[in-house]
Amino acid sequence: MEEKLAEFRRQKHAQFTSDKAKNNPLSPKFIPTAKNRENAFVAFIHRVFRLLATFTIVQKFLTKIEGVPVISNVYFLYFILWLTGYLLFLEHGFGIVYLTSSIIGIIFCNLGTREEGTLSAYSVFNPNFERLQGTFSSDDFERNVLHRPKVD
Repeated sequence: MEEKLAEFRRQKHAQFTSDKAKNNPLSPKFIPTAKNRENAFVAFIHRVFRLLATFTIVQKFLTKIEGVPVISNVYFLYFILWLTGYLLFLEHGFGIVYLTSSIIGIIFCNLGTREEGTLSAYSVFNPNFERLQGTFSSDDFERNVLHRPKVD
């Protein structure tokens, strides 16, 4: 098991130290993937980081912090950017507005989508108001209490 882990680490190290990674102004940890580019907020933040990465001082700083696991995590940098905005808004008296707007934005960015062909747990969102199999509704309860036959 340790040999597999060591081999995995060697492959990751080789990947990050390849020529492609050395020529890139950003660390490979900051390069967008399909996973982190799924919403507009992440794409906007990535564009801001791309712009910042053109400065040589930022490039030097990124190469120095690349080995630090917490600091080189892209989500940590998102948090630092958010915290800077929060402190700015807090200074001008709009801290609670920024905080609540951020929370609402995070909620909407993470709503997700349903796969094609799957039904929602709420029948009003399904075609023809179709219910999931095994759903017990008020109609079923009433039919059981009054001993009425099932009507489909």
